[in-house]
Amino acid sequence: GNFHCCRQGIPCCPKKMSCTSSSKSSTESGSGGAIIAARHGERLDYILRDSGSNWIPTTSRPWDPPLTEYGQKTQTVELGKRIARQLKEKGLPKVSAVYSSPLLRCCQTSMGAIIGLQQEGGVKEDEKLQIRMEHGLIESSCEKWYTSWGLPSSDSTWGYRPPIEPIEEETVHPMAKVAVQKLLLSPTEMQEKLTTGEEEGKHDDIVDTTYASIHTLNPYGWNNFETRKLQLARMEKMSALLAAKHPNETILLVAHGSPVTHLYEVITGKSWREHGVSAYASFSIYGHCYKEEEEKKIVDDEAVAEMMGGEEKQLSWTEVEINNSAHKLDESSTEFKSGR
Repeated sequence: GNFHCCRQGIPCCPKKMSCTSSSKSSTESGSGGAIIAARHGERLDYILRDSGSNWIPTTSRPWDPPLTEYGQKTQTVELGKRIARQLKEKGLPKVSAVYSSPLLRCCQTSMGAIIGLQQEGGVKEDEKLQIRMEHGLIESSCEKWYTSWGLPSSDSTWGYRPPIEPIEEETVHPMAKVAVQKLLLSPTEMQEKLTTGEEEGKHDDIVDTTYASIHTLNPYGWNNFETRKLQLARMEKMSALLAAKHPNETILLVAHGSPVTHLYEVITGKSWREHGVSAYASFSIYGHCYKEEEEKKIVDDEAVAEMMGGEEKQLSWTEVEINNSAHKLDESSTEFKSGR
């Protein structure tokens, strides 16, 4: 087959994916699963910025903006419903697990999506979905992310550049200089954040506080940025690990514009431009299965091999639905320009 191997020895997908001629028959026969990759909903900081305000100076956590009320209460619930309808239409299994970036906007999106999935029958009746906070799905820890919130005049704009350059080290936000892991809420803290103001007892266990992230983040920070190559490798590893962990299930991943398009790139071998910019609450579905190939590729990444029981199998992917969005993006809009 025409495979491209990643640097870490993880099996990459073929450019021509041939999991099966029908994603429906693959998953229904128990020989394959599906990964849904969704972008979070509408960000509060972008809405305030575009109306002439700046959210950054008003908060102690400028790197972790919440969703707008519309994003949290309406848009993300609709995301869950849209996913449920797509799964039914494509003959795919209902969602059995939800993994989220550990940033607030993605966990809020996950919570809304779970509600929508439940309302639209996208979850088995006896299944209780919880949010698994997965560090491997976090936003890119690149310079453009840090300058969006870490400088005195930052206004949330992706890749923000200050009026006076070069940037003076002493003006950078002190929290930009610590390891990125230290910026994250714990699952217990996230649980409290998500249920503040909610009806008591309604979502008290929406976060799986026992889940331990599969991916261990490198200690990125100011002047130690995550490169594009490392971002792609991270998403390549996450796709392989989670497909191996859930070989015959449908799972939902909620992340950001960059991780979502990087996932498309590593799964399909195509440019992200063929995917297009991710709108708020957009999603893609990828079918996967393991095939016995004539040209067997040894899985030499220990974590993936362990998930697969040490077997030598080829992970193959199928594009089921790409960049499904409730609205088309105007290329002059800030949402299009950000894609984050």
